[in-house]
Amino acid sequence: MIQLQTTIKQGKMQVIKREQLNVIKDTFMQFTDEKTFARECSFALQAINKSPQLQKCNQQSMLSAVLNVAQVNLTLNPINPQAYLIPRYDKKTKGMVCVLEPSYQGLTKLITDTKSVVSVYAYCVCEGDDFRVELGTSTEIIHNPMYKSDKIEKVYAVGILPDGTKQIEVMTIEDCYKIREASESYKAYLKFKAQGKTIPCIWNNHENAMCRKTVIKRLCKYLPKTDQWEYVNKAIELDNTDYTLDIDSGTVQHITNLIRTAALDDERKSQIELEIYSGELTRDRADEIITELNLHQLEPIESGNNYNQSDINNKLDKVMQDERA
Repeated sequence: MIQLQTTIKQGKMQVIKREQLNVIKDTFMQFTDEKTFARECSFALQAINKSPQLQKCNQQSMLSAVLNVAQVNLTLNPINPQAYLIPRYDKKTKGMVCVLEPSYQGLTKLITDTKSVVSVYAYCVCEGDDFRVELGTSTEIIHNPMYKSDKIEKVYAVGILPDGTKQIEVMTIEDCYKIREASESYKAYLKFKAQGKTIPCIWNNHENAMCRKTVIKRLCKYLPKTDQWEYVNKAIELDNTDYTLDIDSGTVQHITNLIRTAALDDERKSQIELEIYSGELTRDRADEIITELNLHQLEPIESGNNYNQSDINNKLDKVMQDERA
């Protein structure tokens, strides 16, 4: 019988046995079968036994993370890991929690399983590589690695659709770092590093894979959706739970400014304000809100904001056009 010790929130030590995972068995088997449950529990216990940091996570978070394995239809198999149990610092409880994070391989599997694409792949472009993008009536990425440096400059993803057409997405390393810096686990890593302490951070240990997964998540926005996208959406949702935006961030301040000048009713504005100050706003959701607010922006004069002579002339032209109509 495999046993492990874990530090729960109160700081006490508790021995967790295999049988205790049976708490989630009934719910787990709503998504899969008993054989899969037994297998994934074994993989989970192996991972926790090998990681002192996972052993510091509270028991409830471990159970939730293992349950999520079934909900996203991935495996913790260490030979071909499609997802990982990751320890993260939780600023609310000021302790470590265990979360399930899909791997780059796991996310690509889920996407191809939907039949929306024949294949999907992503690569990092390093300093010195020959790289160019061709757009127009057809799209093409030309990438010849030169292996002169491991310094990442760009990352790209390609999805090949059933009809042979290609959907591409390219991000700079700066784009990826903006995503990384919104990660609560990376913020915690920097905080503890400044104190001379070390906690695990997947961005720090697996930058290449994280950049590739990031650009694939961006690509997903533009891929055709089928009724089999449930698992993909769940996996991305789990992955994005770590990317909440601080209420003092520039993105949140930008949204706040857009709310003031948006032609929306007070109820909708209040709903958006509650969402952005909930402490659970993800970067992807922030992008959706910004798009909505941009579509409902008042003209500068109507909004009461600062405006110039050009704004006045544009407003007069519009009034005259309306009168002619």
